[in-house]
Amino acid sequence: NKPKNETNKNGKENEAEGSSSKKRRLRRKRNNNNATTNKQQQLPLQGYTIGVSVLERKKATSASTTENEDQKNDIQEEGETEKLSYKSIVSKCKSLGATVTSQISKRVTLVLCTPWAVTNLTQRVRKALTKNVDLVHV
Repeated sequence: NKPKNETNKNGKENEAEGSSSKKRRLRRKRNNNNATTNKQQQLPLQGYTIGVSVLERKKATSASTTENEDQKNDIQEEGETEKLSYKSIVSKCKSLGATVTSQISKRVTLVLCTPWAVTNLTQRVRKALTKNVDLVHV
């Protein structure tokens, strides 16, 4: 056991063992507080690698529809494409912490796709199916 007021080579006195253990406890508390704040800052999609496949719906024209119905369909389709544009989906995923890739590999966690991309089997959808990557409809 060391005496409480022992001097070191520089002539400074060492603190008592009790106070050094208090300092250790305070350091641990600070480190634990920092760890909890880092956990709170994690984003919901952090660590996910996501592919995005968006195929816009083509306008269907038929002789039996009236002009009013065509205008209503155009308005609905424009609203859908604004919500489901590739850029908007990619920016939203990145803001939530995901890594967005254009190539589908076994490291990709999931592929976000529109129903039209699935029905037309885009290249990203086909690759996701062959590599057993989950497809998530947007």
